[in-house]
Amino acid sequence: MKDLQRYLTMAGGALIIIALFLPFTELLGQPVSGLKLQGATKFYLVLGAGMILLGYLDKKKSYYYTAIAVGVLVILLSMKYQSDVKKFSTVGIGLWILLLSGMITLAGGITGIRNKKEVTT
Repeated sequence: MKDLQRYLTMAGGALIIIALFLPFTELLGQPVSGLKLQGATKFYLVLGAGMILLGYLDKKKSYYYTAIAVGVLVILLSMKYQSDVKKFSTVGIGLWILLLSGMITLAGGITGIRNKKEVTT
């Protein structure tokens, strides 16, 4: 597939945003979504929107290095959140989707680097 890297990067960015609306855990019987992450919500919205934009632009190989960095960052942060949540509650679907989104973004970045030739502008 010619544009696989674009679709993977954009799908990863979209899933980052979607994960924020899903429950990350339960607190006193109430689901707690990623939107209640106190400052990290804006950070994840910017990361997700940035990955969608990078996938859309698809101009330079260097864009995909950014996708790899974001993918690794999202994977590490979601794993940290999961370990924190497991101490007092169960892990919700939002954290699993966040982990999946990091993996998809990482796959898009790796595919982009393998498929792209450096374009000089």
